[in-house]
Amino acid sequence: MNQPSAKQKKAPSRKITLYSFVQSLYLSISLFFSNDLISSASACAFGFMLSVIPTIMLICIVLIRVLHASPETLSALISGSPFSGQIFNGSYFASLLDSVHRITNFEIVISVAIIWMARRFFSSVVIALQRIFGGEVQPRPLRNQLIIFAGEILIVAFLSAIIFLSMTAHTIGLFPRFYGFLEPLNRAAELIARAAAVSVPFVLIFISCAFAYKFASRTKPPFSSSLIASAGTTVSFRLLTALFYLFINSNRYSMVYGVLSSVIVFLMGALFFFIIFLFFAQWLYVCQFFDTLLLCELYLLPQQKSRKSLSNIKRFLFLSPDFLTSKKGNTLCLKAGDYVYKKHEESACAFYIASGTVALQSGSSETVLEQGTFFGEEQCILKMSRLEDAVSASDSLIVTIPYAEFRKLIERSPKVAGKAFSKIELQAERKQS
Repeated sequence: MNQPSAKQKKAPSRKITLYSFVQSLYLSISLFFSNDLISSASACAFGFMLSVIPTIMLICIVLIRVLHASPETLSALISGSPFSGQIFNGSYFASLLDSVHRITNFEIVISVAIIWMARRFFSSVVIALQRIFGGEVQPRPLRNQLIIFAGEILIVAFLSAIIFLSMTAHTIGLFPRFYGFLEPLNRAAELIARAAAVSVPFVLIFISCAFAYKFASRTKPPFSSSLIASAGTTVSFRLLTALFYLFINSNRYSMVYGVLSSVIVFLMGALFFFIIFLFFAQWLYVCQFFDTLLLCELYLLPQQKSRKSLSNIKRFLFLSPDFLTSKKGNTLCLKAGDYVYKKHEESACAFYIASGTVALQSGSSETVLEQGTFFGEEQCILKMSRLEDAVSASDSLIVTIPYAEFRKLIERSPKVAGKAFSKIELQAERKQS
């Protein structure tokens, strides 16, 4: 690959700025709606609604039969979970399972049915994540089914272990009892135990989301990014539940509409959670493939100011991509008169003008390109020699896009492919004329 004629200056180290963070949010919101993730969130919510009772029953079976938990403790944990205390009677589940002292054939059949019902939820989540990350991985239906079943088994075992540990911590926090001047420790232990009981559901949400983002996406995002996305999901859902109960008195609606009100409230909570969950999954995808997505937006930017306000907003937001210009070896800092490339050179990359102007000179004709313009991509795609000289008409900052990276843009976006090949056709027509 031939390097451009001008000398490359060392670019500053890669960094995340407020500008690039806002760009990532815009891309996340745009892709969230273009992927129709609201419908996916609804499917996940309904799948969760159908699967949550079987899953809770499985967890209760493990806790009571294997870990010997008390029905009263299970009832307190279920009633303390966000949105679920309105509709699920934990003492009923626990006493029902505790009343049966030996495993029968009927229980085995019921357990198989429960597992089959519960997989509906995991299937909805996997399908939703495939909408987001599916373009980056090859479809493997058998592997997806194995992931669904494995996820179900792991979540039941994982939640059972966490709940058991929380119950153990609760017991340890209450005993022994202190007297005399150490008696304030009793109150502190009780407060810690109550806080732990309230925080357990959200700790479970955080850990479950982190593992889902890391492994269910199948694109191997950094674990730190998965943790950040999981923390964002958990905190956002915690704030949402607080606001929900602050402005809506669900008890009043329960008195009027009965169980139906509880079902609606629970379903709303599940829908809100999965909207948040899928939004942060989309944000994780944007962060993982930010370079390529940003280049797609740059290539499709309108060349001049438009009457449409949205086009002007996009142009203002993406015109100066500091995240790309901060990448080492990715930027040309040119003075007026410096060559970007010369005629008959091999074309191994395309170029984007981040700032300044560039003149394309061919014989006596000259075309001046301004900030926000791609050039040289036609020869790059076709691997042709350069047909003109490209000279910096002022102090310029040029982003280079190698052939392999530009090919990714074409494969990812039909709009990018259409625009690129239309420019190739236009260039061919001009050459013939």
